[in-house]
Amino acid sequence: MFKQKMILRSVSLFCTAAILAGSTVTAIPAFAAASSASLSKDIEDARILAPGTRVRATVAKGQALISTFRNQKANDRDCKIEAVLIGKTIFDKPENQVNSITVYFYDSGNPSKYKSITVTKGDVAAFGTGQVSKSELLSSIQIREGGLSDPKTAIENQLILTAASKRQDVQISFGQDEIDVTTAMPANAPVREYKYEALRIAEIAMEKLGLGSTVKRVNVNFFAPGNKGVYKQISISTQQIETLNNQVLAALTSMTIAQKQAKVTAKDMEVADGALKKERGTLLASIQELEEMGVGVAPFVKAFQGIEAQVESTDEATLKRSVASLQKNIEDQKERYKDAKAKKPSADGGNNSEEDDSTSTGPAKTTKSKGKINRWAFGFFPMPESNILRNPDKFLKECVTKFEAKKHVKADTSPEYAWALLWFAEVLKTNDRAPEAAKYEGLAQQVTARLRSK
Repeated sequence: MFKQKMILRSVSLFCTAAILAGSTVTAIPAFAAASSASLSKDIEDARILAPGTRVRATVAKGQALISTFRNQKANDRDCKIEAVLIGKTIFDKPENQVNSITVYFYDSGNPSKYKSITVTKGDVAAFGTGQVSKSELLSSIQIREGGLSDPKTAIENQLILTAASKRQDVQISFGQDEIDVTTAMPANAPVREYKYEALRIAEIAMEKLGLGSTVKRVNVNFFAPGNKGVYKQISISTQQIETLNNQVLAALTSMTIAQKQAKVTAKDMEVADGALKKERGTLLASIQELEEMGVGVAPFVKAFQGIEAQVESTDEATLKRSVASLQKNIEDQKERYKDAKAKKPSADGGNNSEEDDSTSTGPAKTTKSKGKINRWAFGFFPMPESNILRNPDKFLKECVTKFEAKKHVKADTSPEYAWALLWFAEVLKTNDRAPEAAKYEGLAQQVTARLRSK
């Protein structure tokens, strides 16, 4: 009886969102439940969205409705790209029988607000055949903003968003003076976990319903995944919610939260999406190069973090000045480091500029990258021109040791080694040391031939 009640009275997140957004979808056919699970899995397996991002999907009359939460750092263009990639993932499987998708990107700060993007199979096909460019495709895709007035969907959204549960399977239904919230809970969960979750869910539900609600009780129904016919119910009155919350807060008062700062190195950092991403990527690579040289980069890392924090809130012109200023400081630091390395105390207390392991005769000339033949050929650390020119054989040996320790494979069995050898050759040729470059080109040819034979 309860199950029938839930089927008749529950309103799916996606149908509600579609109706509010102006979709013509009015019902979900019987096959939708099975399709929803497979679509959600396909999208999550494709790793289009940020790790841990939850996805809910449903299908009706050839249209897939996808709901997820928008990355706080993502701009409208990022959302369009994600919607196109989600569409391609779904359209690439003919058995899905989907001709268009609408992705609802909900605001994690306000789960009642969303931006929706519709992508058709024709859009993706036209881009795939070259009929439209990437910029033309993205400019043709429209973003619509909307909001939810339905309390059931608002509660569902909040429960999915909450980090403690990350719930995907949530159903809400209302009685005369009560609300039923049905969700999954592992069968072997401790009793206290059931009670903790029930209180938290009830609190969220009442918070979303607001002060004017006439609901007197929240029934939280937990079913074990794979067995929805049997469930455990915990009923909490609105008065109990307030009383229990006050008791819990009082008990937790003695627990303190201390904010700690982890030591962050340049190699641990990534560039956020947004304005001047390419320029900020170059800036980070410069800091990482300086770190590889053994120079302390803590002030530069802190300054870079400050720039990253301003990406969403600062205009592009101001951001550009900040990037240029930090880049200049880094380049100045590199020059000071090189000058210090070049000067060694002599026996008479003076300085000489010879370096025992250096064959470089002047400043390194900038070497142009060629696809994967660049300073990042080994993948997770740079190979600066200055290090190569100082002593190619010694530096290559150091790079190989680092690569093999990280990847647990012999370097000469990987294509990265061939790209690295060719990068060494390019650097040497650019700096008028072609005879030395020939050796590394020959080694690269041997590695490539060996890989092809396998």
